[in-house]
Amino acid sequence: AVAMFFVALTVYTLQCIQSHGYRLSFTGMKSLFNHQNILYPSTAMSAMINTRDEYRSGAKRTKSRILNMALKEKDEARLIASGSEISKKRRSTKSIPAATTSTVLKETPTVKSASKKSIMKIVADESRLSEMDRNLIVSEIISKIIPNGDKKSNGFYGSDFLDDEGADNKHDELLNGVVRIYCTHSVPNFGMPWQRQKQEFSTSSGFIIDKKRIITNAHAVEYGSLIQVKKRQSEKKYVASVVAVGHECDLAILSVEDPTFWENSGSLVFGDIPDLQEDVAVVGFPVGGDSISISSGVVSRIEMQEYAQASAELLAIQIDAAINPGNSGGPVVNSRNEVIGVAFQSLSEEDIENIGYVVPVNVIHHFLDDVDRHGKFSGVSGLGVKLQGMDNQELRNHYNMTAEDTGVLVVGTAALAPASKVLRKGDVLQSLDGIKVANDGTIPFREGSFKERVQLNYYFTQRFATDVVNVEVLRQGEKLKLELPLWVPQYLIPRTLLQNNYINTATNAGTGFNGSIVGGVPSYLMIGGLVMVALSREYLDAEFKVDHMQHYEHWTDELKTLSLANKHREEIDQEVVLLSQVLAHNCNIGYETHRNLVLQSFNGVTVRSLKHLKQLIDISTVAMEEKSNHNSLVFEFQNGNVMVLNRDAAIAAQQQLCREHFIPTHCSLDLV
Repeated sequence: AVAMFFVALTVYTLQCIQSHGYRLSFTGMKSLFNHQNILYPSTAMSAMINTRDEYRSGAKRTKSRILNMALKEKDEARLIASGSEISKKRRSTKSIPAATTSTVLKETPTVKSASKKSIMKIVADESRLSEMDRNLIVSEIISKIIPNGDKKSNGFYGSDFLDDEGADNKHDELLNGVVRIYCTHSVPNFGMPWQRQKQEFSTSSGFIIDKKRIITNAHAVEYGSLIQVKKRQSEKKYVASVVAVGHECDLAILSVEDPTFWENSGSLVFGDIPDLQEDVAVVGFPVGGDSISISSGVVSRIEMQEYAQASAELLAIQIDAAINPGNSGGPVVNSRNEVIGVAFQSLSEEDIENIGYVVPVNVIHHFLDDVDRHGKFSGVSGLGVKLQGMDNQELRNHYNMTAEDTGVLVVGTAALAPASKVLRKGDVLQSLDGIKVANDGTIPFREGSFKERVQLNYYFTQRFATDVVNVEVLRQGEKLKLELPLWVPQYLIPRTLLQNNYINTATNAGTGFNGSIVGGVPSYLMIGGLVMVALSREYLDAEFKVDHMQHYEHWTDELKTLSLANKHREEIDQEVVLLSQVLAHNCNIGYETHRNLVLQSFNGVTVRSLKHLKQLIDISTVAMEEKSNHNSLVFEFQNGNVMVLNRDAAIAAQQQLCREHFIPTHCSLDLV
């Protein structure tokens, strides 16, 4: 009786399933068995419930029939297998080799008859299906035909490909617009500035935009003596020249004179700043292979970040896609294959994975507009004002702020900044062109579900030095409306080498053209073996290492020098003159171990720059020849040290020291 009951129950259940169109596939049935091939009824019932919830009204049976119709050609089984392989590789490495991608895309037209419209027509013939079921089936079939179907993260694979007859051309346009950049770098030797270091070789990425221009990173071509670019499907490398460089925003424009390079080349278009959690893809030529690579990720954060190339603070997009060496300069695109930024740096720590940074599209536009307007990149604009947040209530009360007032406190201005003539210490900056400034120094970035805010200096970086900003300040309880001219900050220690670093787009002359090296050269002056240089950020990067700071007293001297890094100039052409090293000679015995000392004065006169020091030495030499009783060169340094050289002995040693150390002249050409 029990057996008969279960048989009847089983038959009744199967009839119900048959009548409603529910069928478990062979694979699904097989998965319900354990290793002993015993079917657990609870598992089977759960599986049927899940199946029923997912595919109502015969949806699964209809889906299988339509999928077989869509994939009727013999090559399509291999296509789906390849798609599955790509999907697994995406999850594990987030990197898709071009060869595999191209194979899938080339084979996809074999199932082009299974477009979204044709699938919808087949599904529409099933009168039992609801509209929801039809859409569900279509989405499921698309995901089988094309990896990650109907997803935004890869516009080249999603449903747009099936809907748009020209989407495959759009994909080719993207990949054909990405180039690989080969650069030979000749970096100056900042410790011995009359020569260069051993040449280095690097590869990076770039992409083509309108007007036959190539965009890449500034650090990708920095100090490049030979720059070449190669297209994805080309065997030939083409020599390129630098049209403009913006070290602060880490961007550069390249040009190729050979007209054959531009044949069959794609041109990428720009999109808008992406939203948070929007899917993006990094396209380029990272390490690990020679073919093009596509890494997918999402936008995690958009805020002001320090750009490592020149320590400037600009807006940056943080994504969770891997940006590896070689990706630099490559485009980051959205689901519509529009460029939303340029990959340029990543955060590498032991406990941190997949944090990459992207130069956003508005920074790129500002760079291009600057070059179009001024023929070069003129720098990042700012106010030249030091500001302090006013989150503390007692601080706000002290400066007569009401409960409705917000703003930031002006605690100092740069001497050469135009704002120094308008703002005063103790002013409260409350608004910029009508935009209210919060107590933490932020302003609204854009509307939307996330209500993002950014630091107020973002507002200035999107303008030029010739612009004027209308501000509202609170001064001793009185509200004032003022006009503030912007400027490009002039740091006491330059972030990049400026000497002999120019590009003239009108005449195609300057660094980076006709094989000349991209970037400036360091200035130096040697007198009696004392090598003087103009301090720069690159010198600090090269010379100020931990192994130089073995004793506390050395730390204090060098930290005083490092503390000058963020100071602004108080006079035009002001520099920090540094004793880099002493080339040992009989005329400087006792000084040979000194290095990295800031020069304060020469013969009692305060030194303003390296050029000024050269003038003082020349003048003193002439004066000493007239007054033979005074024959000393006296150098006083910031830490109190004093060095005195005999003038005649120092001058006599110049030629010997130059010959022994392979120095062409005792000073750089810009000082002659």
